[in-house]
Amino acid sequence: MIEKFELTKIQKLTISAFFIALVIIFSKLLSIGNIPGVPFLRVSLGPTLLIFASLLLGPIYGGAIGFLSDIIGYFTLDRTGYAYNPLFSITYILYGILPAILVYILKYNKKFKLPIIQVIIFAILDIFILYFILTTSEFKLYGKTYNVDLVMKIVVICVTFLFTILYFLIYFFLYKKFKTNKENLVLLNNISIINFIVLFIVQLVIGILIKLFTYDVDVLVLLATQIIATIVEIFISNYIVILLYNASLKIFKTTTNIKLKKSQQLKQEKIDKLKSIIKEELNDYKINK
Repeated sequence: MIEKFELTKIQKLTISAFFIALVIIFSKLLSIGNIPGVPFLRVSLGPTLLIFASLLLGPIYGGAIGFLSDIIGYFTLDRTGYAYNPLFSITYILYGILPAILVYILKYNKKFKLPIIQVIIFAILDIFILYFILTTSEFKLYGKTYNVDLVMKIVVICVTFLFTILYFLIYFFLYKKFKTNKENLVLLNNISIINFIVLFIVQLVIGILIKLFTYDVDVLVLLATQIIATIVEIFISNYIVILLYNASLKIFKTTTNIKLKKSQQLKQEKIDKLKSIIKEELNDYKINK
């Protein structure tokens, strides 16, 4: 079960500012593009960080981080040359809002379930990519023409199938590792579901609709390239979010335990002091009597 972090307003604002800076850096400066064999593919840790920020801080702060990171990032570090499009800000906002909303929906899910639906969806997406890349000789995307040569076909097939296989291999490795720990199993299950739903809805569905509305692109070409990017993002995001979330649990639980111990010590000191005062008063009463 995904826990709610008890943070003060100052802590939330400080962490939010930190996340805004990180999302801008990883989305604008450290995103990976022009990959040999798949030059149309661009991968960024921006969505991953926004999903984690949403789980950590909630939908309001998550949405604000998404919106501000997109606005500030565009007007300070954007190198695409395109005019600002508020529709793309919607995707960033949704990355920050949806995970926290899904936490409330899944809070009653306390049983581990095998990711059968994810397996089926991944299989359908992989088959579509296989069909597209084997039946296409060239395609045009955002004004650029790409020749689908043998190298691109091999790289695209390897990327899609490799990341799909790795995703489930790591998933079942973690399942075996946490098999005796029901709490960690449910956490793995819920974060994977949240991550999958968010990236599928925002990047694949809404992302495609926005780009179709904004650019003059072929639907099948856009669908294929978005699917490849989504498969890679789901793999990267899922396990980074799990690692970050587990680390946060340890950090904040330790902090909470320290605060609790200090609070208990203060209470005990007050009780001891009160006992001492009562004892002194009783002794004075006896002497006076």
